[in-house]
Amino acid sequence: MKKNTILVCFILSIIAITYSCTKVEKPTTFSFKADGTDIVVDSTYARLYTYTGSSVARRQLEIIAYSNGKQVIEIQALPKTGSQQAVIDCFITYFVNGGYNSSDVYVAALGGVNFTVCDTASNLIQGTFSIEDAVNSDSMSRVITQGKIYIEKIEKQ
Repeated sequence: MKKNTILVCFILSIIAITYSCTKVEKPTTFSFKADGTDIVVDSTYARLYTYTGSSVARRQLEIIAYSNGKQVIEIQALPKTGSQQAVIDCFITYFVNGGYNSSDVYVAALGGVNFTVCDTASNLIQGTFSIEDAVNSDSMSRVITQGKIYIEKIEKQ
């Protein structure tokens, strides 16, 4: 009986140590491919604010991603779950070289964002995005695929 008690205590202590040392957290991630090439995103910024640029004010979500300190993508969308089509429901802009020149700024003509989770109270945004056709001022086109969003911090204004 003593051996069983010692064995059970030993197993329980191993389980307790294992679970206390392996805190599983899903880090803030943001990734995508531009014309088939992986873009390394090193930081993101999300902001919930009231848009007042039209006759009707509405809450809007802005997500900005940076690579090597330069802005690479900006998404402006409604803070709700579900699919949002580019130009109609949301705006997605891709920046080459931080958007230094007008020819470095590509505005989505086709594509969109799909938030599977958009919980602004808990500061969690999760979803996907893609751009089937982004055009710059020189009528050059880019394609953005495999866009993934997971953000755990939203600034509120």
